[in-house]
Amino acid sequence: MTTTYFSFKGVIYQQNFGAAMGSPVFPLLANLFMEWLEKQAIATAPVECKPKFWKRYVDDVLELIKKGQVRNLTDHKTTLTPLILLATSSSPMKKRKTSRSHS
Repeated sequence: MTTTYFSFKGVIYQQNFGAAMGSPVFPLLANLFMEWLEKQAIATAPVECKPKFWKRYVDDVLELIKKGQVRNLTDHKTTLTPLILLATSSSPMKKRKTSRSHS
């Protein structure tokens, strides 16, 4: 979208890209974009960083990928959306010991 205008301290600006936060159409556009990104990222991801698991809630994504592939997958998604900054946070999965009680 390139026709979004807003004012700040009495000056009117034209937004170069995207929709205004708080706009009634913004949630719909954001959801459509995230759905597109999800489909493209999974379909075109290089095999070494292709997610084994992907779940999205609004604009948060939970992915399960091979160890050491966070940067590669983030770089891949960035090539799909160069105007949008993608943030990452990773947590290594820890194996839990299970104990069985015998009665």
